[in-house]
Amino acid sequence: MPDVDATNRYYGGAQPAGYNIFFSNGVEDPWRWASVQQTINPSEQAQVVDCYECGHCVDLYTPSPADAATLVAERDQVKQLVAQWMA
Repeated sequence: MPDVDATNRYYGGAQPAGYNIFFSNGVEDPWRWASVQQTINPSEQAQVVDCYECGHCVDLYTPSPADAATLVAERDQVKQLVAQWMA
């Protein structure tokens, strides 16, 4: 059996050590439960996008005029953060 506790200790579990990370999860993404879902600090932010058909990697899909407002807002937030981190 996998040693989940050892893996969480090694990688930090819900409090991973890192910076300039945006943890993006769709509300319908089954992997979101293995991800960070709440912002840890200003350089490790998280968001769960809540919209219809917001599954795994939905924020990486090609933008469409039919995208939910929450998805558009998250993409804008990521763009702003990356620009801030790159400055």
